Amino acid sequence: GKRAQSVISPLALRQTMNARYVFEDGNIAVGFPYEMHRYSLGNLSVWSRTKDGNFDGFSSSIEIVPELNFGVAILNNNEGMDAHYLT
Repeated sequence: GKRAQSVISPLALRQTMNARYVFEDGNIAVGFPYEMHRYSLGNLSVWSRTKDGNFDGFSSSIEIVPELNFGVAILNNNEGMDAHYLT
């Protein structure tokens, strides 16, 4: 069958997953557009990419771990509850 065309080029997508600056401890980094945290899972070390936002009673949070083929998005409209704490 015909393959769907991607909205974002594979190169641009890979660039969004890279750290732009790694802090001294080596476990926290800043990318574009994500904040990144390194986790050790046994012998595997992975970077979790997160992005959060809040606006007038709404909050959202995403977390992506490409090495594990895992991602979650939380969208919330509960005043006073920050979606970041759910991811």
